[in-house]
Amino acid sequence: MDFITDLPLSHGFDILLVIVNHISISKQAHFIPTVKSLNAPGLAHLYIAAISKLHGLPSSIISDQGSVFMSLFWNALTSQCDDWLPPGAQS
Repeated sequence: MDFITDLPLSHGFDILLVIVNHISISKQAHFIPTVKSLNAPGLAHLYIAAISKLHGLPSSIISDQGSVFMSLFWNALTSQCDDWLPPGAQS
């Protein structure tokens, strides 16, 4: 997971979130437009909406965003997933 930053504003977006699925044989890449002010809970919501429906939830993420941000992202991701899991499936 990485961001392509400092892009000119286009349709209200100024960065691209880049997700590469290294697990699949085809190494699919996803480029998702978003905004520079995106926080960890917003990233988790975007990830669930755009990526998890195609690939499920990640078992690991490689990113250069820093351990604090990634910890906030993981916490937000698991919290948001608890919100849409059926009762009894939550641990």
